[in-house]
Amino acid sequence: MPGIRLGYTLQPFTSGVGYPDYVIFSTDVLTKGDGGVLEAGWFDRDWKVQREGAFRRAPPK
Repeated sequence: MPGIRLGYTLQPFTSGVGYPDYVIFSTDVLTKGDGGVLEAGWFDRDWKVQREGAFRRAPPK
């Protein structure tokens, strides 16, 4: 699973950098940067996905 290995490169505890609670990306992130991000967002206080402020890329037609 190439995506799992790609996740190892993220440094979520870098000072001054805010990452969302979850990010789903494809291997396209290697060549398209942010264009490879499929979904990202935060959880609410009940650990449910918060749709307000979340990002979801429309599936290709």
